[in-house]
Amino acid sequence: MRCHLALVVLTALPSCLWNRFDEEVVNAPIELLDRPAWILGGYSSVMAGDPERDALMVGGHPLLSSGVIFSFSKTPPTLHPACDNQARCRLLGGPVAAGDRAGGTGCFVYGVGAGPTGVGEEIGLLGGCATGELFKLPLPTKVRTLFVEKLFQPGAGAAIFPGLLSVASAGRLLAAGSPDLSLVMILDPSKDLPSEIPAPLEADGSFAQSIALTGGQDPVLAVGAPSQGRVYIFDARGPDYTPRACLRRPGAYGVVLHGFSDRGKPRLAISDASGIVDVVDPNKLPLAESCTEAPKEAIVDTLRCVEDDKVTGCDGGAFGYALASADLDDDGTPEVIVGAPGLNVRGVSNAGALAIFRLDPTTDQPRYLFLSSSSAEERVGSAVAAFRKDGRLVVASSALDKQKTAIFHCAGSSPSARCN
Repeated sequence: MRCHLALVVLTALPSCLWNRFDEEVVNAPIELLDRPAWILGGYSSVMAGDPERDALMVGGHPLLSSGVIFSFSKTPPTLHPACDNQARCRLLGGPVAAGDRAGGTGCFVYGVGAGPTGVGEEIGLLGGCATGELFKLPLPTKVRTLFVEKLFQPGAGAAIFPGLLSVASAGRLLAAGSPDLSLVMILDPSKDLPSEIPAPLEADGSFAQSIALTGGQDPVLAVGAPSQGRVYIFDARGPDYTPRACLRRPGAYGVVLHGFSDRGKPRLAISDASGIVDVVDPNKLPLAESCTEAPKEAIVDTLRCVEDDKVTGCDGGAFGYALASADLDDDGTPEVIVGAPGLNVRGVSNAGALAIFRLDPTTDQPRYLFLSSSSAEERVGSAVAAFRKDGRLVVASSALDKQKTAIFHCAGSSPSARCN
């Protein structure tokens, strides 16, 4: 269905419409955030949003560039640099929202290092808030040593895999994974030190390349070993950190993971970044000592790349390269947002798109979002985040060729001057 943007339609329909923002029309509900001068390369390569606050974190190339935290609680928005000193802070490949911390709101974990003066000299997980506060979280000695030896040396960083440390969050609960050490750490604010989860004996060196935490009262930790096509499932709060289940599929299954909550129930979105995203109910997975495919009763939905008259190139489109979730239509159930940066849009190669899915196994039809004026190598969908802006949930994604961050607004309201 087309997204009609005439003012009479917008005022007549107060509900939030997330259809397909793909027409080259005046006042399309899309705005672009310019790259701050201190981000030197790859602006919008990584990002994270806070769905409870008017805050968005956007970064450049992991390990090599810096980032920015936008606060939209005021007009014009305020900007705070993130990881603007490579000698003391390196941007991670996957920043995450981290709840309210250090007396601040709209906070994110986005880097690793010693950080600025005033937060201590030891290497840890670095973060900052939309209100300007900075903080650092502790890491085990062997993890700090890994960074000293591999990252914080003259000339280090350029050749290091960005997944040197993967991070996930659910509220104030955080997890960090190191494939180099085959280790996952749980950082629980109720405990003084991180809990350590070693890789199962059969896991290979890709264990902890991807991780995710679900929300809810009993959060679940998912840890990917994508070179084996495996995803290990743990109880995030322990006390027993042996895997309670293990999923396996051919290909790079689990290379991208995303956890969320659906009406209080935990959900895991598991991607192979090449065409399929499974949404799984971890509470319906059988306890098993070996890795198996998820049984049908545990599959909430399977999301697939779908071509239409404007969006093509599913074969090689990198569907599932990035994942997010949010209740965009305010019906109480979250939608899953899937990035596919290799899709072709209106015949333009690698323009990229976002696919929004309701969790409904009876249909495969997504709602596509992409820029009104697509250009080659834009790669919308390389990163994706949901956050609040002007009282409504919005979706942010990459616009790499423009070196801007694209914000997609609900078409049923006019929250920015671009949409009036």
